[in-house]
Amino acid sequence: MNQNHSFFKEFFSVYAKDFSFVMGASLFMFIVLNVFQYYHTRYPVQSFTYEAIASEVNEYQNYQANPTYKHKDIQVNINTKKFNFDPNVASINDFIALGMSAKTAHIIENYREKGGKFYKKEDLAKIFTLSPDLYQALEPYIVIIKESKAQYQRNDKTSFLVSEVFINTTNASELSKLENIGFYNANKIIKFRDKLGGFVDIAQVQSVYGLEDSTYQSIKDKIKIDKSLIKKINVNKATFAELDAHPYISSYVATDIVANAPYSDFDDLLLLKSIQKNKFIQYLPYYFSY
Repeated sequence: MNQNHSFFKEFFSVYAKDFSFVMGASLFMFIVLNVFQYYHTRYPVQSFTYEAIASEVNEYQNYQANPTYKHKDIQVNINTKKFNFDPNVASINDFIALGMSAKTAHIIENYREKGGKFYKKEDLAKIFTLSPDLYQALEPYIVIIKESKAQYQRNDKTSFLVSEVFINTTNASELSKLENIGFYNANKIIKFRDKLGGFVDIAQVQSVYGLEDSTYQSIKDKIKIDKSLIKKINVNKATFAELDAHPYISSYVATDIVANAPYSDFDDLLLLKSIQKNKFIQYLPYYFSY
């Protein structure tokens, strides 16, 4: 009897240990499967078709085998009016005006923002989406400035070709032809203009970061403004991001405008304390539509 008791006691002791192991393993697998399912649902793996991959490989092989091969997305206008430009400082609008596609212009901009630089004319030809034909048309107009900031200030008085510019329609290359301004400052002014939507008062140019007062004083009488060309923001439809991107609208003001829309005119906006306290209030009516 004692032997039977000892046998059953040992049997159930082993069974209990095995049962605990099985339950523990099952619980572990349950947790793993649920974690996998959660991440698979939240972060689905992107699928690629053979045709899509083959198409990209074919595009690259065609370009490698034949330098004159044009990427299928390229859209250019070789017959546009050309002007001198430095690809290190020219704006996106400059590139498009020269005949490049918007895609190519943004590729160059992204390349520069990541620290890329064009050291010689031929470097521009390495941009994959720039067609060889357009590069050949642009090559005589490419001017690579060799020095740093100082080199953007022109010293050759005979190189200045314009006595005035219309600031809301000009590009950096044309603006740089004013005396004492150069490519460096011209590019900064154009970038600020594009963020604003245009200038309504010459005094706004003074707000360009890093622009010396002596430079401003030398060009202010040569700049013409057409207020009818201002690009306006519809405050009843604009998103927070669109408003916040404007130099004269802070995040606080953008939030206030979005939260209290709609508006019928600027008088409605003046009811907002954030607008009343805005130091650029005299310019705001020119940049809003309803």
